[in-house]
Amino acid sequence: MGDLFAYLDWRGDLTLEADPFNEVDNLLLSELSYTDFEGVFDEDREYSLRETVERYFAIHTEEEVQARTSFIGHAPLLLKPMAQSERFRNLTVSSYVNVVDEEREEQFAAMIFRIREGERPPLIYVAYRGTDDNLVGWKEDFNFSFLRETPSQKRAVEYLEEHFAGKQEQIYVGGHSKGGNLAIYASSFCSHEIRERILRVYSNDGPGFREEVVESEGYREILPKVSSFVPEMGVIGMLLNNSLSHEVIRSSQTGIMQHDALSWQILGNKFVRVEERSEASQFLDSTVRVWLSGLNDEEREQFVDLLFSLFGASGEKTLEGLQKSGLRSANDIVKAMRSLPADERKKFNGILWKLVDSGRQTLFGGLKADLEMRIGVLGREQAAAEIGAQETGTQETSAQETGTQEAGAQETGAQEATAQETGTQEAEAQEAGHV
Repeated sequence: MGDLFAYLDWRGDLTLEADPFNEVDNLLLSELSYTDFEGVFDEDREYSLRETVERYFAIHTEEEVQARTSFIGHAPLLLKPMAQSERFRNLTVSSYVNVVDEEREEQFAAMIFRIREGERPPLIYVAYRGTDDNLVGWKEDFNFSFLRETPSQKRAVEYLEEHFAGKQEQIYVGGHSKGGNLAIYASSFCSHEIRERILRVYSNDGPGFREEVVESEGYREILPKVSSFVPEMGVIGMLLNNSLSHEVIRSSQTGIMQHDALSWQILGNKFVRVEERSEASQFLDSTVRVWLSGLNDEEREQFVDLLFSLFGASGEKTLEGLQKSGLRSANDIVKAMRSLPADERKKFNGILWKLVDSGRQTLFGGLKADLEMRIGVLGREQAAAEIGAQETGTQETSAQETGTQEAGAQETGAQEATAQETGTQEAEAQEAGHV
């Protein structure tokens, strides 16, 4: 059992012909899409993986990558072992797009991986990047809760149409986190002729959708082709609605950090599965569902706008920046909170209290259900005990009756024997009289 790096060590010598494309390969390519390829690709063409490695590490050092603190920061470290493996040495990267637009509140990145072996058609995997370190990307994730379609979802559909409309190629589509959401969304709303050529869609801990998306014809059509994976402590992948059957994966991390795909555990060419998500994951899932169901779209939008305006008060643009600035950013956020107009601060606090109350409802609801279950079990046990006692009493009564009957029979037999003896004595007396 190991992680993606161990998978490359153990099975990197197996070609796709020897061991066909699998769920772990999907995660590798989804994770690789987090690599910051800015300045690496300067032409609109396919780049071999080996050329990509040379170009990337001419700009960045391994020490720099190792020093990154965000969970997606180590993705480039997959480049070298993949390029050195038999399985991925023929992989190419093309059509790289990366958009970060604060005004549109959009963060979108995608690329196309192709693996060629012999005369067979290339294996094609369209990878959508999940949320990177930019705060604008995280704000767009929150916007999923009140927007029918976000800018990145719209662009994800356009990306598939631009590169695969009118062609005959069969493709895989996937991504991690928001990338999984974009993969499903693009596959649901692209043209029917592209959707028919999609072999499988992979969502690796990707959040769900609003009801109108889940109820759409395209979503229902693509659903049988979707594979969804979430870790034991799944939080991101359980947000909103998706009607998916999730495979639950073991992680070497704890809590929310299980979202890190590099922590997912692998054995052979499959993820290590567990039976169900943790109780904490189910509690958070239920809490957020109750909370969101109590907010209309306007309230959700107001809350998200206020929350990220507070983050913006720190002057930082990334999560890593917030983390590194530490206390200074925290003080800036507190000052911004205090300076909010009274009515906005009241709305913000009110929505936060609804979240706390939702947690309380979920907790008490769970305790009530557990108590009812326990009472039901105790009731069934008590009823069974009473029935058992009744059966035992009946058996004892039957035994007593049987004993009484046997005693009566014995007494009757004794009486009959006495009568016979008396009769014998009388006969002897009569005989003596005749003599």
